[in-house]
Amino acid sequence: MSQHLVKKGELPPGISSFTKIRLGWIKERQVQIVKPGETSFALLAPLSAGGEMLAVKIPLDDGTYYLVENRQQ
Repeated sequence: MSQHLVKKGELPPGISSFTKIRLGWIKERQVQIVKPGETSFALLAPLSAGGEMLAVKIPLDDGTYYLVENRQQ
């Protein structure tokens, strides 16, 4: 469970791409996988707006990965 410190009157951050993927709100086709050492171009739609491509997953050697998303304020 994450916790965010938000000033009074401000909105908390939206749900992360990791959580949306786990809930099935982001489909496999909306996540581009880029293997280590590869070069790739990805045009990510803002996570809050939805779109064709919402995240980039970069797997690492030990089973972990980076997950990149586009958040707009």
